[in-house]
Amino acid sequence: MFADVVSLYREAQRPVFDAGWFRYSGVASASLRAVIARCDDLDDTFGHFEDAPEWTGDLVEFCWLVGDNEHGRFYATVAELVARSQALSQGRRPQNFYLVENDYCAGEDNPPEQLNHAYDLCELIQLLGSISLTVDLNATTQPKELIFVIPAGDKAPPRTLSLTTRLESSVLAKERLDLEPLRRLVSDESTHSLHVQELRALFRLAVADMVGRAPASENAFTFLATHWPDVLEKYGFDVDCYISNFSFEKIRLEIAQMELDFSSRLSAVMGDSAAKFLALPLPIAVLAAIYKVHGIAEAYLLFISSLMIVMLFSGMIHNQLLQLARIDHGFEVIVDQFSKKTNSYPTSIAERLVEARMGFSKQRSFLFRTLWALRVVAWLPIIAGLALLAWKYHPGFRVWVGF
Repeated sequence: MFADVVSLYREAQRPVFDAGWFRYSGVASASLRAVIARCDDLDDTFGHFEDAPEWTGDLVEFCWLVGDNEHGRFYATVAELVARSQALSQGRRPQNFYLVENDYCAGEDNPPEQLNHAYDLCELIQLLGSISLTVDLNATTQPKELIFVIPAGDKAPPRTLSLTTRLESSVLAKERLDLEPLRRLVSDESTHSLHVQELRALFRLAVADMVGRAPASENAFTFLATHWPDVLEKYGFDVDCYISNFSFEKIRLEIAQMELDFSSRLSAVMGDSAAKFLALPLPIAVLAAIYKVHGIAEAYLLFISSLMIVMLFSGMIHNQLLQLARIDHGFEVIVDQFSKKTNSYPTSIAERLVEARMGFSKQRSFLFRTLWALRVVAWLPIIAGLALLAWKYHPGFRVWVGF
């Protein structure tokens, strides 16, 4: 087991490791004797003694040749691990390795900070592979090739970018990467979240934009990792714009729906009374009947009938005016909710709100004037009827007015 090889190196008091081997000459403690015995039985894939250990009493001398394969490797530093490990560039954490400088074996607690940075880069490759358009699945020993696309602009065609996930040790000196936004996007919980596909597309666009800006002489993945905060900043800005546009579009629809709703209500005020307006000519017809009849009783009966019709008609119009006032109040309450946020709206929405208010005001004013005009016209036959009765059946009135 590789752990026995690491124990052999540690029990040998961590001698100089050079070119794949280490040598020890000194006192053999009980624990060292035990680990030498275990390592002597290991398969050669984990390494082997160059020659059988030489014992002189309690002293021992040996040279161990460390294996260099997936079963176990020694690396002098984290930088060497990053430079030589194929697994990291494929987005996989390497197993069975030992860092000489840090005295750290894979799987132990408290890994060195630079190793945590390397693990962040490894996870970044995994996460980017989850949102990229295509991944080269045939690459088992080489870095991955992730494909991102920059959409066409006003004067530029679309660009397809290939990102090779080759790690470089130079990026380890940077701060650790904030991968939480990308983790949330690719997590299983977000699969059925609202607009998750749109958000992933925005993140792809932010990554593609940064990869597209990488100098030809620089490793694009290193450039991306170095400028990762800029990627998150662009993504956050794009998300804000997307949410704002989505919210503003919803506001536009709400304003349009409000216009249709209140326009329909104003039309209904007139439509509900349209059939009743047909009764308006009746008082005029009664005037002709009063003029033709010869009995005062019949004339007054006709006049009272006409008066009742006009009172009912006037009451109906009064009710319509009250309903119009309630509609006007309701419109103002709803519009005020939008108006309070006018400063945060784009110009197009603010202008649309002004147009909605003006359109409602015009329709309301026209309906208000129409109802009042009908109400006045309805009472004109009553006034004329009174004058006709006085002229026809009350001679004193004619003398008083000079007829």
